[in-house]
Amino acid sequence: MDDQRPLRTEMPPPTSGEVATDYVRGLQRDGRLLLRFAARRPDRPIGPAVPTHQTAAGDQVAAWSVLTAEAAVLAQDQAKLATLVACVDDLSRRAAPASVATIRLSSAYLRIPLEDNEPPPAVATRAATLRRIMEWITVIAVLATGLGVLLLAHVDDGRRAVQQLQEVRRELATIYGELTKLPAGAWTTVAPPPLDGAPRPADLFAAFCTGEDDHRIPLPGRHPSSAQTSGAQAAALCSQWSQAALREELTFQRLAAWNHRTHLLVLGGVVDTACRWIYGPEACSALPAETDDGKMPRHWQRTEIRTAGAISVLTGFVLPLLLGCVGGCAYALRRLDQKLSDWTLEFHDGSHAMLRILLATMLGGLLGVLWTGNEPVQMGGFTLSLAAAAFFVGFSLEVVFTVIEAMVDGVAGKLRAQAGAPARQGG
Repeated sequence: MDDQRPLRTEMPPPTSGEVATDYVRGLQRDGRLLLRFAARRPDRPIGPAVPTHQTAAGDQVAAWSVLTAEAAVLAQDQAKLATLVACVDDLSRRAAPASVATIRLSSAYLRIPLEDNEPPPAVATRAATLRRIMEWITVIAVLATGLGVLLLAHVDDGRRAVQQLQEVRRELATIYGELTKLPAGAWTTVAPPPLDGAPRPADLFAAFCTGEDDHRIPLPGRHPSSAQTSGAQAAALCSQWSQAALREELTFQRLAAWNHRTHLLVLGGVVDTACRWIYGPEACSALPAETDDGKMPRHWQRTEIRTAGAISVLTGFVLPLLLGCVGGCAYALRRLDQKLSDWTLEFHDGSHAMLRILLATMLGGLLGVLWTGNEPVQMGGFTLSLAAAAFFVGFSLEVVFTVIEAMVDGVAGKLRAQAGAPARQGG
């Protein structure tokens, strides 16, 4: 039986002449692209082409003409091929820092059509991939910036609420001090008349302002139906105390609302989830079980202690992490703008930008280990907050790594010296 061999469907290998022709055709295409780029930019002057020595006008035209000549003819003529190579080299120097590859990728990224079927489909595919990466970076930058601004405003609102509570407490302390200076006769609570001939009860002395409002301090054993104060000064102080006590209650309500928003937006969604996953739900409840007596949850929701703790977490770790990411995104977008302006966009710029943002986010989050949220950071002769320092770290990552490497090398050198000293002594 005859052997049945499969038919060969692949193309035969190109001959040396076809390879040379394709090479020349590629050089011509690159040269035409560089010529159009340099001729249409005012900062890229077009002078006499190669050779670089003094040439006549006819020689200059002949030098440019190799860009449109027949590729097969140029491949067979060594002199014309050398002229083509020198011409492309001269145009490449005039187009610097842009190159053929960066011009094609930049034009494809910006969707700018070029003549001569430029850019090729493969370059357009790479540009589409790079465009998607940069679009994701833009989305991350917008979200991180918006969330960072909202958290900055939220933290500022919490700080102002705590400051307002401190001011109200100082005002109440001042009023209490003035009340203690009043004579005892200014605070006589008149007893109600006796009923059915019963003996009249004795009048009581009230140490504080009295009233039926919920925000006022109750007095055990007082007569609320006929409580009176005497004297204009006592009445004025009681009015001031009443308003200050009301502001204190409103401030507590503000703190309760702030704590609730913080728990829902940040701590409840991130910290509590991680805590429950690591330690279990019982260990991460909002309130310890031994303090759940019916009254403590209300105080826990509105205490400034909880507010101060949340502010410390936000300013020490969450905000630096976010603003470090914002700094990395700002650098990546600024670098993209510069590369598009210079037509020097490269495909690896997308991976470089993603790694840059990742490192900036990591370093920004780790700043809270070195500094607390309340301590100013000295950087380059400037005093910055921790959040601002995180943004600068994310934006100027190379400088930070240079400083870190110098610090690590210094510590490692001392450790090596200490480790080598006992060995020398033992020898």
